[in-house]
Amino acid sequence: MCYKSKISIFTEVCFLIVWPGCVYSAEIKSEFSLFFVLGGLKVKGINNFAKIIILSVVVMITPSAMATLISETETFTGDDTLTFNEFDSILGTLTSIEIIFDLSIDNGWLIVDNDDSVQADVTIVLGAVAAISSTDVRLTNASWQPVVDILVASTTAVVTLAAEIGDGPGIVDANGPDGTTLNGEPDSDLDNGLIRGAYFVDYIGTGTFEIDVDVTDIAEWGSPPNVEDLSSAVDILSAGSSVTVNYTYTPIPEPATMALLGLGSIALIRKRRL
Repeated sequence: MCYKSKISIFTEVCFLIVWPGCVYSAEIKSEFSLFFVLGGLKVKGINNFAKIIILSVVVMITPSAMATLISETETFTGDDTLTFNEFDSILGTLTSIEIIFDLSIDNGWLIVDNDDSVQADVTIVLGAVAAISSTDVRLTNASWQPVVDILVASTTAVVTLAAEIGDGPGIVDANGPDGTTLNGEPDSDLDNGLIRGAYFVDYIGTGTFEIDVDVTDIAEWGSPPNVEDLSSAVDILSAGSSVTVNYTYTPIPEPATMALLGLGSIALIRKRRL
């Protein structure tokens, strides 16, 4: 679709703002005429001075209209309280807040010894459960659910322990066939989600807020119904990782950009009047 009449530079810039990611091109046809291709829309009849203004505004406005990301990551080991910066609204308009929660485990061991007179089939689990909370900000998604789930990372083994062979009740012996050791192996869990838009206000400001991390160790060896006496010893594994807060926002145009936009509009209006 081709428009042969001139359009205002303000309208031209509006097209560029609405579609900042569009592919545009320009070429001189004749008599200082210019074609701008904006998603299939061709606009003809812009004079040479207006062309310079438009191209300058395209260069300056298009990058600033794109979404910008601020990311902050804080690490933890075990229970911890993490401090994050609020989003300063002077930077622009906040469009999304993403929370990323990551849990990792490693090392540790769990010994289980069968002190009963019968064989035991035992499921052994060594790991950690982690959750986040806050009294400063609401960690809720658009569905009114927690923005991230409780994380679980663990090492699991199913073993058959022979009946007690003589080490005695209450004595934890890792040697088989009535005893075993589960060594902790690296494992991880991760979840992420977006904060409900109505709660952005909790995160906006020039200060900080805190997110609490609660980590609970898992050391389980079950209790088979036919077994009355299992003893154990445990070395707590290493559990920790990180929480990330991502702010996505649309920057406020710089003063120079707005001044150039105004200059182009005034220049075109003046030329029309002359």
